[in-house]
Amino acid sequence: MNFLSHHVVALAHGGDRPAEFYVGNVLPDLVSTSGEGRLRAPDGSGLDSLLDGIALHMDTDRRFHGAPAFADARALAKSLLLAVPFAVPPRRTFFLVHAAVEIALDGWLLRDGLTLADDFYARFAAADLPGIVTETAALMRLDGPPLALARTIDRFVESRYLYHYAEPHGQAEALVRLCRRIGIADFAADSADRDRLDGFFGDLMRALAPLADSLLLRDLTAGRVVK
Repeated sequence: MNFLSHHVVALAHGGDRPAEFYVGNVLPDLVSTSGEGRLRAPDGSGLDSLLDGIALHMDTDRRFHGAPAFADARALAKSLLLAVPFAVPPRRTFFLVHAAVEIALDGWLLRDGLTLADDFYARFAAADLPGIVTETAALMRLDGPPLALARTIDRFVESRYLYHYAEPHGQAEALVRLCRRIGIADFAADSADRDRLDGFFGDLMRALAPLADSLLLRDLTAGRVVK
């Protein structure tokens, strides 16, 4: 969900690493979206850059989700969400709040322009995506090619939907799309509730601004990156 936030961490940590490092850094979320399986511990062989990117993603998620700033951000988001007069009250608020914070943080990163998203997609364009799909099949312990993952990556690259995160409406669309995928189809299902959700994301981006630096903290002197 927070692809651009992960990319900021990878840029600080990876510099001029090969493009496969940057794709690996968001690959776990793409695997999850595909619904085809999950990544398993590598056996030490394969594309080192890809494996390093995957490892960075895992470490970043662990630190990010355990950070006090993330707890503060979720509390803010929950307060804002529950104050919205939705015609259909939201269900599974823990999930909605978690996802909304990650999406809004990506939106905040695009506040001054789309350069970060340009760089993100340029890394995908430079990567050996067929080779990455083949390598990922081994990491997923699949007997055949990960067809669902290949389709997911193709759609992800072609849609360029991260550009839409620059506006609250695009962030709302991303959350609604995610909700439909996991079975919360009634969330913001009508146009009035969708407009209310747009307003929620506008408020949330502003509320997250003071926390953004803490959420994206990079500790390079210690040889690691904390997000």
